[in-house]
Formats: sequence, C-alpha cells, structure tokens
Amino acid sequence: VSRLSVRLIPREEGFGIRPWTEPVARTDENGAFSISGVVPGPYRIFVRDGGAFRPGADAVPAAYGRVDINVGAGDIDNVVVALVPGFTLRGRVSLGPGFRTTEGISAPGVTVLADRIRYGVGVGSARVDRDGAFEIRGLPPNDYQIAVNGFGDGSYIRDAMIGSEPALDPVLRLDSQPAAPLLIEVANDAGRVSVSVQDASGAPASGVRVALVPDAPLRARRTLFRDQLSVAGAAMFENVVPGSYKLFAWEQVPEGAWTNADFIRAYETMGEAVEVGGGQAVSAMVRVIQ
Repeated sequence: VSRLSVRLIPREEGFGIRPWTEPVARTDENGAFSISGVVPGPYRIFVRDGGAFRPGADAVPAAYGRVDINVGAGDIDNVVVALVPGFTLRGRVSLGPGFRTTEGISAPGVTVLADRIRYGVGVGSARVDRDGAFEIRGLPPNDYQIAVNGFGDGSYIRDAMIGSEPALDPVLRLDSQPAAPLLIEVANDAGRVSVSVQDASGAPASGVRVALVPDAPLRARRTLFRDQLSVAGAAMFENVVPGSYKLFAWEQVPEGAWTNADFIRAYETMGEAVEVGGGQAVSAMVRVIQ
C-alpha cells in the first residue's frame, strides 16, 4: 500500500516521553518504508490507511496495522505490517453499589469511551441505550483503557470483562474483533482522602506536590493516579476509586514522575499507605520527601 504514513512509537511508559518526537516515514509505490537513526529500545510500528472512495464503488473502510519491535545495535530488515479493518466493540453497562433504583443508564449524555493508553491511535465513544447496550465502531488494534462519564460524581468502573478475561487490569488489548461483548459494571460509592502535609519539622507544608498512587498491581491504570499542590498544609482528593494507595509529597518533582515505575520504586518506603473503602472519607498525614 503506497503513500501511507508509518509511525514509530516508543513503547516505554513514563514521564519524559514526547509523542511529537516520533519518527515518521511514508511508504513508496511498493509499500516499502525505511526509518534511519533509530535509538535502541522497544517501539511500536503503527500504520493507518484512512480508506478511500472510488466513483461507482463503495467507500473503502479504514484499515490499521501494528507491529511491536525491539531495536538493538543492528538494523532490522523486512518488517511486514499487515493492514486489517477496524472492528466493532459491543457491550453492556450495568449499575453496581451506590446507585439508587431511580438512577439509571438512560440519563442523557452518558457515553462509554475506549480511550488510548500508552501509545497508538484510537479513541471511540458511544451513547449507552436505555437497556445499557452500546456499540463502538471502527476501532484499530490497540491497548485500551475503558472510561465512562455521565453517571455523576463518585462514579467509577467497578469491573469490566470480555468473556472470562478482565478488561481493566492492566489494559484491554484488542488485536481483532472481540468474540464476546464488553460487560462493564459502574458503581457510585467512590471515597474521599483528606491529607495533612507536613515538612521535616512537623510544620504545615504548602505548595508541594502531593500524589495519590495506587498499589503496584494497579499502576498500569493511569486513571487511578491523582495529584495536586498542597494549600495551607492540606490536600483533598475527591471521587477516589476504592482500593489500596500510597501518598507521596515532594517539594520538587518532574511532572508526572510518580506514574513512572522506576521513579516511584526509589521512594516506595517513604510513602504513606492509605486504604479507601466504598463511600469512605479517609484522613492521612504525609511528610515531604526531601
């Protein structure tokens, strides 16, 4: 396939990755491409054929290709990227703990989002029907995180499954048309965490970055991370998904560093453990890391 853009996307997560530095090439008349000067590391090759319309014929749907590679000290030759049509994700939303019987999924404006995670392309949305059903069309092969909106404050996804496979931990990987629907349970009993922030002397610390970080098994779920600057020695996190977390505070820290596994590992023992139950208001104290 000629005249297509080929993106080479770093697969390492964490702060410091800048998507606009991704190398890009274009396929020639034989479908061939070449990218030079690639820094060693893990990458994803991603290609999208936007489709076309020929007079007297039906529109050609978009097609996508994805190949993961690891670049070392030598060249990589003869990489084949096969294009496949976008597929349809069908599913159903049900209501779990915290919802009253008068509340439902027929509320106007409710959507289900299959959002991109890590790197790649593909953001889809769909309105949820009165019976909870939804359908998202034209999705490319990708790693996804599922999100919902329109259920009000305190709402979150309690569970999500495709057949017998979990769809939340850590990601929903879709390489082809799913064989089963995506079943999502939404709860409405998120918690709240009130934080007292102190410096080494025990005095209130203001203007420091406070991060609420999920325990290790859930750190692939970026939507669970929360952060804010302390004000008058305090911070407040609303609508926290029930679970186990650690609190950290820094006077200076690179933006988003707390979402990087290698970075946070160095401070693991300095965090304050917090357990948030459904509908609970939790108080905790954290000292600033020097």
